[in-house]
Amino acid sequence: MSSYIIKNGTILQDDQEVGRIAINRNGMRTAEVQISGVSDVRIVRAGSGRFEIYEHGNLVGYERRGLILDYYSNTFKVDPRELNGFVSGIANSISVYNNGITVGTITRSDGSLRIDANSDDTVMIIYGAFLQAYTRPIPVAAGRRGIQGRYLLASLALLIGGLGIFDYMSVYSKYPYYYGLVIFLVLVAASVYIRVLGRKAYLRSQNRESEQQ
Repeated sequence: MSSYIIKNGTILQDDQEVGRIAINRNGMRTAEVQISGVSDVRIVRAGSGRFEIYEHGNLVGYERRGLILDYYSNTFKVDPRELNGFVSGIANSISVYNNGITVGTITRSDGSLRIDANSDDTVMIIYGAFLQAYTRPIPVAAGRRGIQGRYLLASLALLIGGLGIFDYMSVYSKYPYYYGLVIFLVLVAASVYIRVLGRKAYLRSQNRESEQQ
């Protein structure tokens, strides 16, 4: 069994640096992951939810949504429940499988990832490169909400206000009820727009935290 530590983009083995992981972004999305040293791997985005994997400059596989790796003639995957638990912080370890056999385990500890590879070191390092953004977990509430608090409150205030105005104008106002409906729809649109802004702000904050790790 081989063991590695990934911390702040550095790959360590027996306390010695043996490689580096560099991430290039296009806006808020990861465009390319470069692994050097112990492995010569370049991972390039090839569309939504899909990456191409190059080793020594040759295309050798793909990563599909859900951290499924088609690498040479083998398919590697993680349990979706383990992945969700790892990302949210419910669990601090996740295993990688090939045909039901565990090929390695990744464990989070003190802002770093420990990789224990039973067989293919390169595959496990690739998984570590994808998961290094979660050396600190995303809290469950934030993961579900995905919106910064002040944006969520503003969005809810607009929505509740719109409902109140619609109810008042439908029952008590001398104006036709559809005046209230128009105001309600405008406030709903504003609420959705604020949620979109909040989601973008949340993703930016997560990316900044990942870059600092």
